[in-house]
Amino acid sequence: FPLGAAAGGCAGSKTSAVTVNTWNGSSNGNQCFIWNDTSWSTSPATSNQSVRHPWAIGTKTAALSYGGYPGSTVTEEWNDTTWASKNALPGANHGMGGSGTVSAGLMFGGSPFTTNTFTFDGTNWAANPASLTEGKEYFACASTTSTQSNAFLAGGQNSSPARTAATQVLIGDLEIKTVTAT
Repeated sequence: FPLGAAAGGCAGSKTSAVTVNTWNGSSNGNQCFIWNDTSWSTSPATSNQSVRHPWAIGTKTAALSYGGYPGSTVTEEWNDTTWASKNALPGANHGMGGSGTVSAGLMFGGSPFTTNTFTFDGTNWAANPASLTEGKEYFACASTTSTQSNAFLAGGQNSSPARTAATQVLIGDLEIKTVTAT
């Protein structure tokens, strides 16, 4: 990675990705980095905000970045060249998860331990009828699938400083199932 950093949003695949809004341990950044299956490069384009812990979904050529610490409502769309501002999240959030594309996105959970889920239609965010069974943030794993209606999240923090091992699966836009080990 071009610099020692963490807590950025990343979209794409193992062969082609974009990452934005990293944290270097002392300050938030708005830099954008591109992965080409061999090496990282620094993009001349920068995000319109300086945060850490945003979430990103989509691909290297069409990504959506949203939220971030400290409590951002900013949503931005990446078109493989620049970041453009989109309509804001319904509320400030960071530490969330999500899945989908720039025209059919999903955001779930986040700080402070919210159960909310929201969908994005390419223009606006809307409350999703399904909600998490427990408020969570900073997931151990959250899906970055290309669909808005088929996602999962595992682990996370459900109250400070408690951690959870629960796994939840979103099936369609109306149902969230909690999965247990057998």
